[in-house]
Amino acid sequence: MAANKRFYASFSAKFYESQHGSDESNAHMSSLLQDVRYSFRTMAKSPVFTAVAILTLALGIGANSAIFSVVNAVLLRPLPFADSNRLLSIWGVRVNYDRYPFRIPDFIDYRARNRTVEDLAAYGTFSANLTGEAEPHRLQGLRATGNLFQMLGVRAAIGRALTADDDIPGRPKVAVLTHGLWQRQFGSDGNICGRKITLGGEPYTIIGVLPSEFVLPTQLTEIIVPLSPDADPQRNNRSSISFLRVFGRLKPGVTGPQAKEDLNAIARQLIQEYPNDEDMSINVFPLREEIVGNVQLMLVVILAAVGMVLLIACANMASFLLAKASARRKELAIRAALGGTRFRLVRQLLTESMLLALVGGALGGVFAVWGISGLAALIPANLPRAAEIHVDVRMFGLALSISVLSGLLFGLLPALDA
Repeated sequence: MAANKRFYASFSAKFYESQHGSDESNAHMSSLLQDVRYSFRTMAKSPVFTAVAILTLALGIGANSAIFSVVNAVLLRPLPFADSNRLLSIWGVRVNYDRYPFRIPDFIDYRARNRTVEDLAAYGTFSANLTGEAEPHRLQGLRATGNLFQMLGVRAAIGRALTADDDIPGRPKVAVLTHGLWQRQFGSDGNICGRKITLGGEPYTIIGVLPSEFVLPTQLTEIIVPLSPDADPQRNNRSSISFLRVFGRLKPGVTGPQAKEDLNAIARQLIQEYPNDEDMSINVFPLREEIVGNVQLMLVVILAAVGMVLLIACANMASFLLAKASARRKELAIRAALGGTRFRLVRQLLTESMLLALVGGALGGVFAVWGISGLAALIPANLPRAAEIHVDVRMFGLALSISVLSGLLFGLLPALDA
């Protein structure tokens, strides 16, 4: 009996506490909703100030979000390659040249002798006329080793990419189209594989189309054909032209400096074996650095400049709200006399600034979408990864974050001062 009494007493206490806590929580929510409703009424009483404030914030947030989308696509988003952090761009270093291309025999030697790079691939650029279509078209292309796409971990969007078998002498001539050329010249034909084209007066068969996000340091590439280094007439000619750009994938656990040391050991061997050759050492760079090139600093500077514009906008908003808060001192004094605490008054003013910021952020998101569309038309074709610039969740997340931070920045000081 006593146990039952203790149980009912304990249950009654817990029930009271839960109800009391629930009532207190409901009271806080009710008061917050009152602050929100009052903030909307206050904003409606000053339509000009509200419109100017929202538009100022929207322009600042929209500009930051649009530029961030460019920075995100070009600098932050991982490269569209498998384990891209293991990919290297490899260059020769000679007197007055810190990025010197390779000859075919050099490439063959480094590919066969190295112990730190899982695979080496290379390409050289060329241009040729595409004929047999409606009208001739001059194309910029690559002659690439058949293992290039396998090493990068790139799959074709349609058909297949080049393979090592395509380098075998005597194999039919094949070609892979970039996504842009497939759209422009071939009308996005889904049955393009197997189609015959004439490139530079020679017949080729189209075997695949690369994905739209595919990118290499040579930005204007439109078509890729096999290089076939083992069948090239210059295979053993050590005085041939240096024209190959070389890429490598590090073996697991190997670092870039280790690969550089290994490749330079091979360079010293080649100098001893071929004393008539010009001295050459090796340097390696992360592939991301090679693709992004010199635009990294430019984009960071632009983003910082646009961020400063937003900070200036927030400073102006803080000044406006300080002036507005001074004009509302009588109202705030009356509310304090009626029992309003400092916390409640500060929360009311912060609610107003946060509402301005959120509405401005929502409009800024719309401006950002328009801005990205405008930037797409202005961005030069050779900007790395330009095809990957688009609206995504990260952009809207940034717009929301900037809105909240802006509301705190320009709202906290006027609220505390009031």
